[in-house]
Amino acid sequence: MEEKSGWSPEPVEAEEASAREPLGDLLCRLLSDGRAYAKAEGERQRQRATFAFRNIALILVLGIIAFTLLIGALVTLLIGLVLALAPVTGTLAATAIVIGVTVVVVALLLLLARARVQTVVHLFTGREVRDET
Repeated sequence: MEEKSGWSPEPVEAEEASAREPLGDLLCRLLSDGRAYAKAEGERQRQRATFAFRNIALILVLGIIAFTLLIGALVTLLIGLVLALAPVTGTLAATAIVIGVTVVVVALLLLLARARVQTVVHLFTGREVRDET
């Protein structure tokens, strides 16, 4: 009796060679396995898309809530500034000072944003954006 090591391929016996599946059966099984794989991969991609969509929706909702709270905080800050300046300068003057400073800050922020937009336009178009002011 010959001892088998398991470390190298054993010779194929005549019975094993004749017991192999026919080529047609192998092709049918391959096609069936391919369909099952494609179906599983499609389901996986659908789950990934659903997961991404839900996360994007949650991000948008959280961002909207945060933005709303930020606007509320800014309004409260401006009201607080008016109330703090009112005893010193009077109600109308305090309101004018707060509005004036707020408009100046908004104008500066818009100028900074405009410069960034021009940089991005130049990056994608390769041409300088004319300053029409």
